[in-house]
Amino acid sequence: MNKKQFFIIMILLIPFLVKGQRHSVFIQGDIRFSDSSLSVQEAGLNVTSSIHSEKTVLVSVEYTGSPENNPNYNWRVYVHMQDIEWDDSFRLEIKRTGSGRNKNNAGNPNINDGQVFQELTHTPTLFFRGKGEIVDIPLALTISGYSVTMGGGEFESGLVFTVYDN
Repeated sequence: MNKKQFFIIMILLIPFLVKGQRHSVFIQGDIRFSDSSLSVQEAGLNVTSSIHSEKTVLVSVEYTGSPENNPNYNWRVYVHMQDIEWDDSFRLEIKRTGSGRNKNNAGNPNINDGQVFQELTHTPTLFFRGKGEIVDIPLALTISGYSVTMGGGEFESGLVFTVYDN
């Protein structure tokens, strides 16, 4: 084998030597707005401007496959929606309502961003970021843009959370 062949083989092996992502996102719970009361008091009046979720979704960012458990690993979570049966006039927003807790040690979790409602779109958008393993991060959702003139129907959308190592 000459040097040129050896060099080409080494270049081909490089992608297999790259270490994979260290974190995963776990979701607990689901949001349904069907339990919300939409009442119109009088003809000509519309429904309330928005409905807030009554249940909380909990998100956890944990290490996967790595025994290192280094609390200094930075990560960021992106979120976007995938329509299943949706009306474009709806506006779905999400926010982080708490900081969760550190998984294996006491103290305050190192988490930032996501504390104001942001509209969900089909494009992944930075939601919040943190450091180490943080579990049970509470989220709330709100929906607006509906009207009695829309008629009845069932609508559904899925949320996709993606975690990236920094």
